[in-house]
Amino acid sequence: GVSGGFSANFIPSGIDPLLAGFTQTAAQVLDPEYVVNPLANIFFTGLSSVIIVAIGWYVTEKIIEPRLAKMPIDEDAETAPNLGSFTELESKAFRYAGWAMMAGIALLVAALLPENSALRSPEGEITAFSAPIMKSIVPLIFILFIIPGYVYGKVSGTFKTSNDIIK
Repeated sequence: GVSGGFSANFIPSGIDPLLAGFTQTAAQVLDPEYVVNPLANIFFTGLSSVIIVAIGWYVTEKIIEPRLAKMPIDEDAETAPNLGSFTELESKAFRYAGWAMMAGIALLVAALLPENSALRSPEGEITAFSAPIMKSIVPLIFILFIIPGYVYGKVSGTFKTSNDIIK
């Protein structure tokens, strides 16, 4: 369940180049020169995400919840952990991190829009295997997620020094 939840999704992730490697090995049985695009399995992972959600819902709703409903709660309400609510500073940090993520995506889209973009293939395609964007999916995902994480840490006060970032 957890592995399927992390691996199956609608947007490209670090698993896509890994799956493309498996697909390429299989495809090269028929054509040794064949090169698979890292997004070749996007429809498979997209459909898998829908199936994983449906199975997860069914198992939770029909199997796990009925069993747990029969079990007594073994904690007092006073001693049970309370996650509380977000502070105003944390809410502000989440907003800024979200804006940073949207800005990163907007910059990436803006960099991909021109026909002669350095991130496109020589033929001007975005999804061609020779396109630099396809060869750099994993680092791009890393950068797109580290920026909002850094922004959240700075705005919320979690990061006081540069050493706090790597902890």
